[in-house]
Formats: sequence, structure tokens, C-alpha cells
Amino acid sequence: MNKPAGELDHELLEAEKKIHERYEWLHIANDYVSATLFLVGSILFLWEKWQTVATWFFIIGSVFFLFAPILRTLNKRYVKNLRKGPIHW
Repeated sequence: MNKPAGELDHELLEAEKKIHERYEWLHIANDYVSATLFLVGSILFLWEKWQTVATWFFIIGSVFFLFAPILRTLNKRYVKNLRKGPIHW
């Protein structure tokens, strides 16, 4: 059975919202992890014996900062595949 256009639009909108919400939570969690790594790394730099560990915290935090635009790109890509049109958020 074919569904009416309005019902299909509603289903697509709900799917879009669900995908966007999941990626938004991943993005928030990623921000917390990267900020925490940088904060702890900064504190560890106060002691010379912890500077190597602090450097690794910065490197790992940088990787997490790189995840942020990747998550946003994936979010837009998956939603665009559903919508087949421009996304303005």
C-alpha cells in the first residue's frame, strides 16, 4: 500500500530528527572528552615529571577535537540522504 505524501514527510522528518539527535549527543560527549583531556593535560604540565603524560593528553584531545567536524559531516550526510535536499542547520 502506498502511503500519502504527508505521512511520508512526517516519517522522514521523524527519522531526520532521530539521526540528528543521536549525532548531537555524540558531539556533546566528544566535546566533554576533548575539553577534559586538555584541562587535565594543562594541569599536568605544571609538574616537570608529568609533561610526557600531559603531551599525550594533548595529542589524544586533539584527535577528539578532530572527531567534532567528522561527526557534523556524517550527521549532515545521513540526513541529506533522507531528505534529498539542502539542510539549513
